[in-house]
Amino acid sequence: MKQTTQPQQRRMPDDLQRRINSLFDALNCETLSKPVVDQLLVLARAMEAHDRDAALSIHVDLLTRGSQTDDIGLWMSAIKQLIIRM
Repeated sequence: MKQTTQPQQRRMPDDLQRRINSLFDALNCETLSKPVVDQLLVLARAMEAHDRDAALSIHVDLLTRGSQTDDIGLWMSAIKQLIIRM
């Protein structure tokens, strides 16, 4: 994404990377609940298959579930941006 972004928009990929890194930190520290991690795996598969509708649906489910368990953070907005740009 950094390679294809216009120079005047260079800040956006850097911000997405920072937000996604907070997700990796949470995964590495095992601070996310198992249901959220399981949904993230399903989301990753949907994104890998370029199934935007399924990915957006899972994203909404994660927002709902995460808000109940406090598992979501700034990384959710980065995930949505990645889905939109698929």
